[in-house]
Amino acid sequence: MRLRILEKRILKAKKLQELLLECIYQGFSLRDLSKILGFSPVTLSKWAKGEWLPKEGHMVEAIEKLKALVRANSSEYSSIQDLSISNVDPSFVFNAEIPKLKRLSKNTIRKLRSIVYGDVRKLNLSLSYLTFYAGTLNITNKVLLHEAGNIVKKAFNLGLIKYSNAAYVALAALKTASLKLRINVDIKPERYDLDPSKYRQVFSKLATYFLA
Repeated sequence: MRLRILEKRILKAKKLQELLLECIYQGFSLRDLSKILGFSPVTLSKWAKGEWLPKEGHMVEAIEKLKALVRANSSEYSSIQDLSISNVDPSFVFNAEIPKLKRLSKNTIRKLRSIVYGDVRKLNLSLSYLTFYAGTLNITNKVLLHEAGNIVKKAFNLGLIKYSNAAYVALAALKTASLKLRINVDIKPERYDLDPSKYRQVFSKLATYFLA
């Protein structure tokens, strides 16, 4: 009996952990979640890392609040992260969506020190840059955007993305995808204040993996 109770409690703790991480991925800091849930950032960090098994009552209340928070923000977050929505007018993408994406990137950078399982944020940051560059380049081809997104995700799985090169990987992924699909895209890294030599190094590495 005690074993079953413990197993159920562990399953709830796992659900709580998943919801905390989902909220963090959506851009909420531990400080933000602390104000919402009423527990300290240190406590939430331990819950998210699985280092601390919360009390039953605390878990039930926190899970309900986090579910509501995820539901309220998932639609907006998905619209930012989903690269397949770029079949709209390019001017709309640039004027309406890009400022939002730029704020997300800055927000992400500011919160890097307080993020649990921060490696995933490297992927999200690079995908945000990818969407930003696609907007400024007026790229609306769904196949190209999908392929570039896959390249970024594969680069992340290969350990090629760092916080310092997330923007370079995004831009190089667009170029790599365009070459793979034989679609002409004129990419100039200096337009985004990126170092051309570093861009060429990153592009060369991606090309080795994905164009060979």
